[in-house]
Amino acid sequence: MRRPSRITLRANALKTSRQELMERLAAAGVRSLPTSESPWGLWLPDGRPPGGGVWQLPGWSEGLFEVQDEGSQLIALATEAQPGEHAVDYCAGRGGKTWLLTALVAPHGKVLAWDVDGKLRQQLRGSKAKGVGAADLVQVPEDRPFVVARGSGEASAGTEDPEVAHAGIIEGVDVALVDAPCSSCGALRRHPSQRWALKESDVEQLQGVQLQVLQEASALVRPRGRLVYATCSLLHAENGAIAE
Repeated sequence: MRRPSRITLRANALKTSRQELMERLAAAGVRSLPTSESPWGLWLPDGRPPGGGVWQLPGWSEGLFEVQDEGSQLIALATEAQPGEHAVDYCAGRGGKTWLLTALVAPHGKVLAWDVDGKLRQQLRGSKAKGVGAADLVQVPEDRPFVVARGSGEASAGTEDPEVAHAGIIEGVDVALVDAPCSSCGALRRHPSQRWALKESDVEQLQGVQLQVLQEASALVRPRGRLVYATCSLLHAENGAIAE
């Protein structure tokens, strides 16, 4: 918790492999090592590249990789999403796990990315999806997703253009991922000020939000589908207590 976090990349499986990315970086004089758990990850043992920005690394402008902690990558892996499945990233944020899910369900699956923050949803609809090669795999609805029965006449997110997708999901999705808002007390290396700012009342308030989003997401999953709940908190109150 007291050590600086290391820089970890995730190879974009829609465009390249981890080995190919490692070789591309090596050709530019940048050392990288495979992560121990994630099959997509590489970490940079020498820290930030000269100049300080990963956007200067070869492959960044081509969408060949994202900066993403290994733990975050493993959360998406825990969904066990398969090619052709339909998934929901219910607290999509800036889309790190969204893009990874698209690689798992490609080439014929779909990922519905939802976040309560309208500005973040707008970013997800922007050029980023095209840059990572996921424009045909990701849909970002204007409204909160809901499930409709087949033949009900409601619009389905699976039948609309990603730019204007409605929120109806026919008969539910195969898997829903909820990376819920939390106290971030398990990520103090990246948010050291939280060590002194976090209050017990904050956790109590977050519990209400976490339970709400988990219930909303669970309603989107088809029978015998999968629901994955995660936070970057170490507290039982935000994890096991919510899941129970």
